Amino acid sequence: MGMSGGIICLWNNLVLLKSNIICNENYVVVDGLWIPGDVHIRWITVYSPQILSNKIALWSLVLQLTVTWDGILVMMRDFNEVREAGDHYGSVFNDRQAKFFNDFIEGASLIDIPLGGYNYTWTDKWGSKMSKLDRFLVSDNFYESFPHITGVILEKGIPDHRPILLKESHKKHQEILSSIDVKIDHGTTSEDDFINRKDALKSLSDLARMEAKDLSQKAKTKWALEGIMKNDVWIKEPGIVKAEFMSHFSHRFQQPTCIPTSLDTDCSDPSLLANVTFLKDLFLVMRSTEQSENVVVIVHRDRMVSLSNSLLLFRI
Repeated sequence: MGMSGGIICLWNNLVLLKSNIICNENYVVVDGLWIPGDVHIRWITVYSPQILSNKIALWSLVLQLTVTWDGILVMMRDFNEVREAGDHYGSVFNDRQAKFFNDFIEGASLIDIPLGGYNYTWTDKWGSKMSKLDRFLVSDNFYESFPHITGVILEKGIPDHRPILLKESHKKHQEILSSIDVKIDHGTTSEDDFINRKDALKSLSDLARMEAKDLSQKAKTKWALEGIMKNDVWIKEPGIVKAEFMSHFSHRFQQPTCIPTSLDTDCSDPSLLANVTFLKDLFLVMRSTEQSENVVVIVHRDRMVSLSNSLLLFRI
């Protein structure tokens, strides 16, 4: 839809055993068994249209998906609507549109999970307008199986929407450990208590490891696109940059008729020669948002190697 191009849903087969999928232009439904809790969950990922009449039609369709499901339900992502005046900044609040959205949430008996972190999930490229368009809406039985789940708005990258995340709080496992430690002090522990204590310690360790991995990945991928240089001309206009990348990679992913051994290889496929010429001319500069140094990315062939802390050579 729009600039996003569609909806993609990914899951871990070791955690969610899929039983059914329903696809629509504005939503994707994934039903399955949540293996860790042995509960059935319906996940609905929404991308709402901007026109009010189309939104109302979407709310009607999604409402049917909620009333026909007996298990836990989680609805998420971009609803393209705010619920109250405090959910936006820099634009006029439309209480009529918000009322339609709030009536839908109330009619479906959904709970809007509070989101920590940042206040808004969307911002325009100038930062003059901001809105809370993304959220998690869950059924009233959600907290019976996930009592310690919290929501958070994460840091924004290049896209205009901030990602949102549901995560399990450490509180549950810490409470289990505390209660068992009290039993240990009084000498009243059972074999099950020691098993539960071991499981709680493992869960805390897994959560800490996942958070550390998350932070590490953020540090590696936190880059801001500055522009491209083509034919000795520096280009910063987003539309032109996008067109250049689209043109380049649409050719790069075509099946070649031969594999060059060097950039000077003479192949019979004209498009391959055009790609080689493009590789000679295209230089992409990115900068780290946490470091002052520039990182130059040069397209070449075979594989990627790191030349230094500030220079990367991509060989593809």
